[in-house]
Amino acid sequence: MGVELSSIIGLFDGSPMRGLAVGLWAGISGVGIVLGPVIGGILLQQFAWDSVFWVCAVIGMLAISGSLPGTLRRLLDDSVASAFMDGLHSICLAAMTIALIAAVVAIVAMPKRR
Repeated sequence: MGVELSSIIGLFDGSPMRGLAVGLWAGISGVGIVLGPVIGGILLQQFAWDSVFWVCAVIGMLAISGSLPGTLRRLLDDSVASAFMDGLHSICLAAMTIALIAAVVAIVAMPKRR
């Protein structure tokens, strides 16, 4: 969790929004720390162990897809390049998602060798 905080502090260096950004990070982290084990326990009681993986994978993909366009726009500053990267981002994210799902399905469906 230290990497996120140092990234937020570096990103909002000297900005009046720095306190708000750190507060949001702390609040969201706190909620995740409290709700994570509870939701994981409920999923494990109701479904198989892989349900926890699928929920985490979906949340991770949503987080990546939500943060990547803004990050690229900030890095590139050029509107044409950032519009191109948004399209490229969508294609790459879709390809990564399909590859991840295919890999998981292949591993789960693989016959057990003893």
